[in-house]
Amino acid sequence: MNKSVDNAQSKSLQDEESAVEEDCVLKYKKNEYISDLFSQAPLPYLVLSGEGVILKANHYALSLLQISSEQLSLHNFADFLPAIDRQSFAHYLKTLLLTDKVIDCLVTLKLNASRYSVQIYATRDKLQNVCLLNLVKVTPLIEVKESLYQSKDFLASILNSLSAQIAVLDRHGMIITTNDAWLKLAEHSSLLVSRNTVLGSNYLDECLAVYNRFKCHEALVMYKGILAVLSGQQPLFAMEYFCHWVDDKFWFRIVVSSLKDSELGVVVSHEEITERKSVEEEIKSNEKRMRAIIESSPIPMALHDDQLNMLSINQSFIRLFNYDLSDLPTLEDWWQKAFPDHEYRQSIQASWYAARHNVHQLSDVTQALELVIHCKHNVYKTVLVSFTVIETQESNLYLLVFYDITQRKQIEAKLNSIFHAATDVIISYDISRNIVSANDASVRVFGYPAQELLGCNIGKIIPTLSKNIFDCNSCLSKSEKGIYQAIEIDGVHKQGAKLSLEMSKSAYSIDNECFFTIIIRDISLRKKREKQDLEHLKELAHVTRLGLMGEMASGIAHEVNQPLSAISSYAQASINLIKSNSLDLHNLTDILTKIQQQSVRAGQIIHRMREFVRANPKHISTIDINVLIDEAVSLCTTDLRDNKISVVLNFADHLPMVNVDNIQIEQVIINLIRNSIDVLQLLPANQQRLLSIDTVITDNHEIEVRIKDNGPGIPTDEQLKILSPFYTTKEEGMGMGLSISRSIIESHEGVLRFNSKVGKGSTFYFSLPINRLKKV
Repeated sequence: MNKSVDNAQSKSLQDEESAVEEDCVLKYKKNEYISDLFSQAPLPYLVLSGEGVILKANHYALSLLQISSEQLSLHNFADFLPAIDRQSFAHYLKTLLLTDKVIDCLVTLKLNASRYSVQIYATRDKLQNVCLLNLVKVTPLIEVKESLYQSKDFLASILNSLSAQIAVLDRHGMIITTNDAWLKLAEHSSLLVSRNTVLGSNYLDECLAVYNRFKCHEALVMYKGILAVLSGQQPLFAMEYFCHWVDDKFWFRIVVSSLKDSELGVVVSHEEITERKSVEEEIKSNEKRMRAIIESSPIPMALHDDQLNMLSINQSFIRLFNYDLSDLPTLEDWWQKAFPDHEYRQSIQASWYAARHNVHQLSDVTQALELVIHCKHNVYKTVLVSFTVIETQESNLYLLVFYDITQRKQIEAKLNSIFHAATDVIISYDISRNIVSANDASVRVFGYPAQELLGCNIGKIIPTLSKNIFDCNSCLSKSEKGIYQAIEIDGVHKQGAKLSLEMSKSAYSIDNECFFTIIIRDISLRKKREKQDLEHLKELAHVTRLGLMGEMASGIAHEVNQPLSAISSYAQASINLIKSNSLDLHNLTDILTKIQQQSVRAGQIIHRMREFVRANPKHISTIDINVLIDEAVSLCTTDLRDNKISVVLNFADHLPMVNVDNIQIEQVIINLIRNSIDVLQLLPANQQRLLSIDTVITDNHEIEVRIKDNGPGIPTDEQLKILSPFYTTKEEGMGMGLSISRSIIESHEGVLRFNSKVGKGSTFYFSLPINRLKKV
């Protein structure tokens, strides 16, 4: 029995020698154990700096090197080596400082006249960046080991220094020795806590008891595994199992290994791996969660390995491309099917590998590529592919995310086609007024190709565009943002010609940077035609006024005849007074005054008639609309009186002044009055004929004039044509009166409209803006 124990101890010491050395290194890192390590360690230990200077040595090392502790700082370890070994030892130290592993090497110590072959086992201390060396003489190593193996105290110290729970079983499964960690585990699990009661118990029986009591399958597997190692059927058994003690849950890993002589038994090691399993479970949970998210995501995703072969794809990927994993077993299948065109495939491969290189070399989180992918059913999709690297212990994985931008690209193509096909110039520029885009129409309007305008200041083609017209979008009020009303502005052609332009504009922002888009239309030809139309309108208006004067000729002649007859009568009376014997100067003065008044009246009538028919240029003046209506009514007094038409004037008080051409507006008023006179003539002689003229201020801050009659009204079928040129209901009319009137009102930025009901009369309305001067 004792021989078996000794053999087991020797085997355990041999198997755990490296663990002892590593434990010594760990103790060195803790200041409280440094003294014990160097005073109790049975082997020579040295602490070297990265340059090989001896920082510390224990008693055995000092004896081996034949120096005192006071002489340590004076020596480099290389001083004790022959010249031939110094270079290789320096390389050994450099290698040691770059790894966490224990590295050994064989050197020769040169001590006075003696030389010793020494095996060095060394590791580094990360925290202090020093090297811990264990020196072992090669010749007496076996004797040292045998003496150590025969030392039960040394065996116990080794076992108790280990954190794992260690027990040594004999060939029958009986526990013959344990360490302190095993007893602590037994105490925590409410098993036998005394070393004396644990020793001698049969571990195999304990496993069967646990299985029979709790039906624990792991206990049965453990029993069979230990039995297989004890019987020599297998050299090693290992498994992980779960324990639930009261409120605590633990995971353990058991390793059963045979001693050197299978007749001696086995070593059973239990190590708690709860934290590791928790991390693994969390990783698995996260992986399941990630896969669930990927699978349920509406965005196509694919997981690739380091060789870019597809490992998994989600349903969205299949729906988008109609490929599944059976279609794409290898990377070459993916390249061939997704990119059938050879040249395009080569360019995509180059871009892909460059992006992957950037991810690794530049530590970019993700890269994005725009690709055109050939789908399974001969359909092409434009996608934006972004990917990220998932680092694992085995290799790197690549998660690819595909964004389908096919529709967006189609819309962009349509908009781009519309953009360049538009006949109007479309230009965008930034807050610095530099042009960022222009369509092809720019060459037709300004003479500059679109590419030539990029980067130029907008003032190059529209010098009159002031900065304050288009302020920064962030400075605009809500009502000012968006699309603006078209304005007229001057531009410059590439050849220097002046252009008349109509321009509208909108402001927008991208990433908080303001941009402006303007749509420009060349209206130079239209302005020329408008000028010609205006001259033609003046001529037509003049002809119309002549026609009106022809219609009013008899009335005007009657009006002029009255003051002339009065002048003749007053002149005859004056002659009679002068010839009489009794000259009455007072009466004569009174008669001459009346002659003068009548002559002025006749002159005013003739002057107003001359001004009305004269083809004078448009002249804007500020007038009172009520006064202008009075004058127009006075020109029509004779016709109104002869046709027994009652006129009612309802003028609003304190009307603001208007800026108009008084002759043209007076012509409109007379046209409307004459039309009402013509329709009122159609009423029976015994029916009252009424004409009312009103002035009001509308809600739009405009002055509106209403001319209303109680005539027969306009038939419904004629109402749609009544304002058209050359349409008339009069036998001798030209059909230009209302058309010219509407043109005059619109040229003053007003509106002419009407409302008529058959049998109840008609009302014509026209509006004029207040205090707005129309420049022509």
